Formats: sequence, structure tokens, C-alpha cells
Amino acid sequence: MPDGARAQLPRRLMAAVLRLAFRLLYHEMAWSYEAVAWVVSLGLWRQWREAAIDYLPAQGRVLEIGAGSGVLAIKIATHGRDVIALDRSPQMMRSANRRLRHSARGGGARPVRLLRAHAGNLPFQRECFAAVVSTFPTEYIFAPEVLHEAARVLWPGGCFVIVPSAVFVGGSLPQRAARGLFDLTGQAPAWIEPLRLALSRHGFEGAASEKAVDGSRVAVVTGRKL
Repeated sequence: MPDGARAQLPRRLMAAVLRLAFRLLYHEMAWSYEAVAWVVSLGLWRQWREAAIDYLPAQGRVLEIGAGSGVLAIKIATHGRDVIALDRSPQMMRSANRRLRHSARGGGARPVRLLRAHAGNLPFQRECFAAVVSTFPTEYIFAPEVLHEAARVLWPGGCFVIVPSAVFVGGSLPQRAARGLFDLTGQAPAWIEPLRLALSRHGFEGAASEKAVDGSRVAVVTGRKL
């Protein structure tokens, strides 16, 4: 084995372990997802996800793909929006359903519809959403079929809003550790420009920006359907 490849081996092994951990969090250990996300984000997880809200169009129905436990979908619904939350994990859908039942008891938000399906095969007619949103997705977000389906279900001028990553900009030990962890997953900040280009190749006008959130920068990639 060449020296360069040998030097990269521990990093690759760690990245593989982290990816396995992410898979477990989305499935067998979905019950712990929000708590783990809160810890690794140093308490900023909800604020990071909610950065997507600022980029949604003012009106129209919203589809969240990879909706997980439904936290963002519920938040969007409190703004008076019709929201469909879609995920392929049955464990995540059960978690989201419990959270929705609890949220419904408080009132004040439009009901969120949950749907178990794959983002690459959306069960909707053409041009029926104002926005599609995805926060902290895995590699599936680059799949041509996912990008094609997002473009298909958006009406002209609709927006695909993706929050792929967030990075800490402070120098504290917890922030440096978190930066290293996110770097191992390959998401921060390496996905930003490839995502923008991928959107541009699939019928969108791609753009990338950042939002400052309490000592961190949240990346937001948007695609306006042409």
C-alpha cells in the first residue's frame, strides 16, 4: 500500500464508522436522533435547520424531504404553511408522528401530513409545490432522480432549499472538535459548490449563501426552478 493511502486509512475508517452511525440514527436508533444532533451541534441543531425557513417563498405548499422526526416541518407549519413531511425511514416516521400528536395538543399550527416515500420517486403530480426543503441530507441529495423529482413537483419559480452543512467559526475546544467531526463526514464545506452545480444541471438556477448563527455559519444552497 502506498504511503499516502496508508496515511489516509484511519481517516477513511473513521468516516465509515460515522456513516454507519448516521444510518443507525435514521433507523434503529431514531429515538435518539434529536438528542445526538443537539450534542454534536453544541445545542444549535434546531437553529441550523430553521435557517432554511428564511429562504422559503412567502406563499404556497412546502414539501420537506428527509424530514426525519418532523421538527422543521412543524416549525414551518406554525407560520401558516401547508407542509408535507416525507421520509423513507419507518422509525423516523413513527418518531415524527409522536411529535405531531404532541404538537397538535398545543394548537396554533396547520396540520402536517406525514408520508413515507423515497425522494427519488415522489408520489405527487407535476408543479404542485412552491418549495422543496432538505436539511443536512446524506449523499442521496446528489442523485439525479432526486434532483429531477424535486424539479418536477415544483411550480415554475419554485425553490429547492438545501441546508447541507454548518461549521463553527470559534476557537473553543468543543467547536474545534465539532469542526473535525463534520469534516470527517465530507459535508463541511465540500458539498456546497457541488450541490449548486448539480442543481444548475437539473433545471434550477443554483445559488449558495451563508447565515451566521451563534458562532457558526450555516450553508444554504438554493435552486430556483427555471
